[in-house]
Amino acid sequence: MNAPSPAEALQEIQRVKDHVRAAERHFGVICVASAIGSPLYWAGMFFAPALRTQVSFAYMAFILVLCGLMLRVGVQGRRLTRIMYWVAGGDLVLFLAPAALFALLGAAPLPSSWTVGGVVLSVASGLPMLYAAWRLMRS
Repeated sequence: MNAPSPAEALQEIQRVKDHVRAAERHFGVICVASAIGSPLYWAGMFFAPALRTQVSFAYMAFILVLCGLMLRVGVQGRRLTRIMYWVAGGDLVLFLAPAALFALLGAAPLPSSWTVGGVVLSVASGLPMLYAAWRLMRS
């Protein structure tokens, strides 16, 4: 087995690097979708009580599709792993914050005094994934 020439080695390194970056951009698109879907879910749960069942099933289907797409990403670079480690924790906290409000207030529609809080929590639930998308897609 012959050792590759320096030019061939550099070419292979660049090919692998491009493959990893493409996977990160693909994951960034998934993060954008999640950053849009999460606030829409919470807005539906808070402000459309008649549609909660449909919103829940639609969001579950949405998450299953995103999970399937995540499994297809394949390669993970160090940057993706490092970013997603912290973003997953932030996403969990900010996704559960509206859930805590929802649990405290019950199944009734959100009181009008909580409208601004509901909007803020709904939007905040998508911010970690939006941050991850920005970090992954900026290069």
